[in-house]
Amino acid sequence: MSEKAEEELPGPRLGHGQRWSLESVCNREARRSEEWSVPGRFDAMFDRRYIARMQQRCGALLEQALNCSDLADMSFNLDEGPGLVKGHRSVLSSLSEGFEGMFRHEMQEQRTSTVSIKGVSTIAFKGFLEWIYLGKGAHHFKQADGRELYVLSEMYGVNDLKEWLSNDGLNSESLLAACEFAMLPEGDRGPLLRHCMSKAFTYMEGVQEMSLLGVRAEIVLEVMKSFASKANKVGVYAYEGGPNDRDLQPIGIQVPFNTPAEMIARFLLKWWQLNDLGKKSVETSSTQTAEKDEQEALEGLGKAANANDEKSCVCVDDAMVDEMLELIDWDRVSTKFLKILVSPSGLLSDKRLLELYERRLMSNSLAERS
Repeated sequence: MSEKAEEELPGPRLGHGQRWSLESVCNREARRSEEWSVPGRFDAMFDRRYIARMQQRCGALLEQALNCSDLADMSFNLDEGPGLVKGHRSVLSSLSEGFEGMFRHEMQEQRTSTVSIKGVSTIAFKGFLEWIYLGKGAHHFKQADGRELYVLSEMYGVNDLKEWLSNDGLNSESLLAACEFAMLPEGDRGPLLRHCMSKAFTYMEGVQEMSLLGVRAEIVLEVMKSFASKANKVGVYAYEGGPNDRDLQPIGIQVPFNTPAEMIARFLLKWWQLNDLGKKSVETSSTQTAEKDEQEALEGLGKAANANDEKSCVCVDDAMVDEMLELIDWDRVSTKFLKILVSPSGLLSDKRLLELYERRLMSNSLAERS
């Protein structure tokens, strides 16, 4: 293959979703390591010293690679320029199936001791080398985009990195970005998508508002389906008490919920309003006679909906919205929740809301008579 043809090779597709941030999950892993250590035990002390010595040796080799030492015998040409990163042929080939095959056969990389990598940032590739040399993420790894690291793990057969990203690399901050990446029509990302959906029940409630900005409707629907399926199996409730036993807070504040229905509804509402999909204004009108707590809730929704001036274009058809709404058991959603959060959002039509209110009035009337 000519050099010109090689330069025209396209890089990996990362999609147009959000960046897959890894800093928070790496910090979580560091805290776990500290908690698992048992002070005072000889075997634990020995293990820590042994691991520390191994990491010191591997860290020295990594430093040679990242500082482009003459002792590192492989050079990498990245999009940001040639010779910014180097590596050790023996280390790379022993821990990566891709590099082993590249160096074992008479390929261009074997002859020139240079590997060209397209479409991957220098930060991500340095983080990739940190994983290969240290077996864990370090400084550059934390700053890297998880999508690029996943692509590199696919390209060079570093399966333990792919496994880590699919499991420990997911949390409430990265779940939706990973889902969107997994649904790209490139490669075999089915296992990653299944891992994402299995984590939806754990992390959906903690997804922050800005993580929902620009997320496609298909992804929101799949996460809701996964959460609803698991919730129906375990019958989860956030805490005991009736649906009217607490005060609702604006969407920007994390509060406990009573039912899975309210958890799913709140998740959908955050996505709906942040992407400006509602047909009604959430501002308090001059004729509104609601109580002070309701006014504060509506103002909170307005702030959340306008947190980012740049509105991303999210397309959703009526059939998909209907499918989302069908996943929510509205009979398990409190009347106060409907009035304060759902009604101003435009998520439900006035007709649908009226039907819900009438059904509740009828139910309360029958309960009083009995």
